[in-house]
Amino acid sequence: MRKQYGGYNTYIRMMERLKGKVSRPIRLCVTWTAYWLRFQMLSTMPFHVTVHGKEIGHRSSFLWRWMQSTVYHRASGIIAISKYTAIELLRQFPMVDRGKIHVIYHGLPVIAYPKKSQTSPGIRIISIGQWIDRKGFDLLIDSVRRLTESMDLSLDIVTDSKAPTLTDSNIRIHIDIDEDSKKQLLANADVFVLANRHIGTDFEGLGYVILEAMQAGLPCIVGQNGGPAELIRDGVDGFVVDPESNVSLDQAICTLSNDANLRATFGKSAKTRALSQFSEVYAHERIIAYLST
Repeated sequence: MRKQYGGYNTYIRMMERLKGKVSRPIRLCVTWTAYWLRFQMLSTMPFHVTVHGKEIGHRSSFLWRWMQSTVYHRASGIIAISKYTAIELLRQFPMVDRGKIHVIYHGLPVIAYPKKSQTSPGIRIISIGQWIDRKGFDLLIDSVRRLTESMDLSLDIVTDSKAPTLTDSNIRIHIDIDEDSKKQLLANADVFVLANRHIGTDFEGLGYVILEAMQAGLPCIVGQNGGPAELIRDGVDGFVVDPESNVSLDQAICTLSNDANLRATFGKSAKTRALSQFSEVYAHERIIAYLST
């Protein structure tokens, strides 16, 4: 397995925990890269494969698609990280045995967040992820720019070096920062937004950063097309919107920005849900129970 930031670590830490504690070896293929395709194509050992989202439509060549189909066919089981991912897998690979697919959400270890280090009269919005189209940073930036004309908003985007240079005084881009700095930004924020969208075959399988924001006690706004809509209950933990609708995204941001009590209520609900329904311990228990059958 390849160590990666984010949800992959749910499986990596579980396998490390199980060393020497299982009666039979567990072969679990995690990464979305070609690794498990190249090696599992020729494998005669039973194995399970995980599907995160990006690998489904990552490449469209005939050889790549044939290799994927073969691996899905030979796998003893397939773990999808969301219902949306499972549905998209079946849509793109209709010959996959749906009985092999099991939805098990990623889990997050309990994170200790620092206290808020900055206070300001305005509302601080945060978004985190790679600078790629499906994350919808362009949609979020446009929304903040529109709303800034009548509201006191600031936006922090934690991302990679592909981000463009912006001149907006209230929009800050943080490139490849360390975990402690990211935690502090989450602690200082008032609202988390991931304006994710489904573009072609590319979609957000789940959204590990959303679980981090939920644990930080932040109300969350997420896109309706993708796994994030399964994490956030609309009107309970935040809002699920169509981010490509200016009205929908703007209204959600306005509603939370103008109501401190609602932010607190949603944030508390989100944190409780993350710690109970999406804890890493709970995820490990579900994965182990599935692999043991």
